Amino acid sequence: MAALRGDLARLLGKRTALEKEEAKLRTRIAALELVVAPLPVPEGVTPPAKVNAHSRYGGRGSLNAALLAVLRNAGHQGVSTLVIRQAVAEHFDVPAESASEREYLRELVTRRLRHLAKDSLVEQLPSTDPSKTNVVRYWRIAGKTGPTLGDLQRMADAAVSAEGASEPGDI
Repeated sequence: MAALRGDLARLLGKRTALEKEEAKLRTRIAALELVVAPLPVPEGVTPPAKVNAHSRYGGRGSLNAALLAVLRNAGHQGVSTLVIRQAVAEHFDVPAESASEREYLRELVTRRLRHLAKDSLVEQLPSTDPSKTNVVRYWRIAGKTGPTLGDLQRMADAAVSAEGASEPGDI
């Protein structure tokens, strides 16, 4: 019962935010119509009634770019789908409190990763236990079999800092 009340409160908060956004959009449309109305329209051209802009995740290609950035930072060992989902949720401020929101985020990330894999940009690492179907999947940039220069630099920095922390004669 408390969970349902929590979901209701969250939805009412979203509704209020959407109503505020609607009011802003209506104001912008009215202002633009005042400016655009006097402009002549060329013959044979009918302006579109509406256009579905790609702005949900920062514009066209932003979600793919964010996914690829997470995978590039992960290095050759790859990163789990769970970590990728958390990064996407934080980066784009996607809510993930309720079960339905988490499911939406899971489907969104998985669908995008599969499209990127189809385009040979990323690859899913083989499962350690192929007999299990409900396991955490790991992804990496396609064709990345060895460490990158960035990976080598991080390993060198770690070795230097570890060497500096040891006492002389601890060889």
